[in-house]
This record gives sequence, C-alpha cells and structure tokens, in this order.
Amino acid sequence: MSDLVDLPLLILQKAQHAAEAAAASAKLLESEAGHRLGGIEIRMGSVEGRLVGIEARLSALYAGQGAHTLAIMRIADTQSEHTVRLDAIDQRLGAIDKRLGAIDQRLGGIEQTLAAILGKLP
Repeated sequence: MSDLVDLPLLILQKAQHAAEAAAASAKLLESEAGHRLGGIEIRMGSVEGRLVGIEARLSALYAGQGAHTLAIMRIADTQSEHTVRLDAIDQRLGAIDKRLGAIDQRLGGIEQTLAAILGKLP
C-alpha cells in the first residue's frame, strides 16, 4: 500500500513542480512582453511627437501659403493699376505725338512763308 500512497504523492509533487515551472515561464514571458510593450510605447511616443512636429510644420506652411496667396493678389492688383497708368501714359504720348505733328506742320508752313519772304527781299 505504500507504493500506492507514494504514487499520488509523487504525481502531486510532479504536478506542483510543473505548475511552478509554468508560473515561472509565464512570469518570464510577461516580463519580456512588458519590456517589448514598454519599448513600443516609447516608440509610439516618439512617433506621436514627430507627428505633432509635422502638423506644426504643415500649419506653418499653410499659413505661409496663405500669405503668399495674399502677396500674389497684391502684386496682381498693383500690376493692374500699373497697366491702367501705362495705358493712360500711352494715350497722353499719342496726344503729344499728334500735337508735335501739328507743330511740325505749322513750322513747315512758317518755313515756307519765311522762304517766300526771303525770296522777295532784295
């Protein structure tokens, strides 16, 4: 009967050792997983920090783009104003050209009259 009593005790001891070994393995795996998760969390924090930086840069770029758009609109307005002024100057120059043409004709007439007068002088 002692063999029978020893067998359950032996099985119980082996089961206990196996349970302790399983618990130790589980703690080791949990520890490794914890370290890996910690590393992943650190990496995620770094990625999130980079994303915040990228978002800030994009906001700055968008703001700069808006400023550039406004500057281009101002340049277009100024260009339009200059075009109007240059057209007015062209019109004035056209009128001046006509007046100079009329003055040339008058001077030509005066020259002819002076030549006629000089031709009549002794």
